[in-house]
Amino acid sequence: METEKPKVGNVKAIKGGTLIDGTGNEPIRNSLVIIEDSKIVEVGQVGQIKIPSGAEVIDASGLVVMPGLIDCHTHISFPVTPFAATGFGALEYSQADRTIWAVVAAKKLIEAGITTIRDMGSTGHIDLAVRDAIKRGDIVGPRIFGSDAGLTITGGHMDVLKNVRSLAFDLPLEYTQNQRPTADGVEECIKVVREQIRVGADQIKMWATGGVMETTERALIREYSDEEIKAIVKEAKKSGKFVASHAVGPPDAIKVCVEEGVRSIEHGIFNDEESIGMMSENGTYLVPTMVAYHLLTAPYMPQVIKEVANRAVIAHEKTLKRAKKAGVKIALGTDSGSPFGSVHGEVQHKELELMATRGLTAMESIVAATKTAAECIGIGDKTGTIEPGKFADLIVIEGNPLDNIKLLQEKGCIKMVMKEGKVYVKNP
Repeated sequence: METEKPKVGNVKAIKGGTLIDGTGNEPIRNSLVIIEDSKIVEVGQVGQIKIPSGAEVIDASGLVVMPGLIDCHTHISFPVTPFAATGFGALEYSQADRTIWAVVAAKKLIEAGITTIRDMGSTGHIDLAVRDAIKRGDIVGPRIFGSDAGLTITGGHMDVLKNVRSLAFDLPLEYTQNQRPTADGVEECIKVVREQIRVGADQIKMWATGGVMETTERALIREYSDEEIKAIVKEAKKSGKFVASHAVGPPDAIKVCVEEGVRSIEHGIFNDEESIGMMSENGTYLVPTMVAYHLLTAPYMPQVIKEVANRAVIAHEKTLKRAKKAGVKIALGTDSGSPFGSVHGEVQHKELELMATRGLTAMESIVAATKTAAECIGIGDKTGTIEPGKFADLIVIEGNPLDNIKLLQEKGCIKMVMKEGKVYVKNP
């Protein structure tokens, strides 16, 4: 007769739920997930595996168990403000304000079931400081992979103070460097990459093209040259870091990024068949951030932005469908923290809906937000799926997202959030 396994460490057993494990496989009914300390040790069905004696049993009957969500594109230190004339918040908020904002954002994210984020640009090293404070247990939040400030050209998409006429005209460029370091030319690009690695960036972010959120249309404007892109990627790789690139379009800018070894294309709206094919061949990830452009189409938006955004939304759906057909690896990202209503802990669930209604299935969207997102960040061996040996990052929800992906947007849907075996949220 089989006996119960003895309890070894801090053991939990999540029993009876329908398990969506993040791999894309069919759900497991009446599942049992055994967790010891921070790791998953066994996964199966009730009756197939034993609950260790003394384990804390968490009853998930009638609920769904799935991996914690992963967002590959956030900005936790960006205040949500729509005013270009203030540099989109640069003049409205101090670094101290932004730090408080980021701490609050981290708490909102974990409470919404987001257990890992890749932050794609910060100021004042805030993303790195918050990352480390979470690791120490000083504050609560998701696991963070920070990019520090990233790289943009002078006058580029993220040189936000270019919109503040008095500063652009009257203050020296050194002042704007405190808000967003610009890097021009190969030598400067190499130096800035080294500086960001020096302070602890987990990866390097660059803005290779213009963007939709501009006072003048720059969405299809190339910003970094071929030589600068090559230098940024090469320098990052020397230190074992990869590069994620904002690349809305044009396709030739995306192609250069892919050719030079950029790991992920952020947004990638105006891709074409050739650039999509190159991404597939090179294993380059696409992080669409569809919700960011969806929000820019709201009726109250400035007309110049709304017109570009409406075109972007149409092109984005085509790109997502092309990418799926070509076998491009698609990972969830939201651009949360960017202006115009991109609220941390809310837009992640909206992004799942948009992906599932504009080209992917509900299951494919969940895989993009779990397994593929973890692989994009480089931690696919540690999290992203509910499998033995991986961190116990998971959520328990009411309702089945495969039947209704929108249910995650409903207040009270999330009943439990666990990161590395520790319960952060537990709702009745």
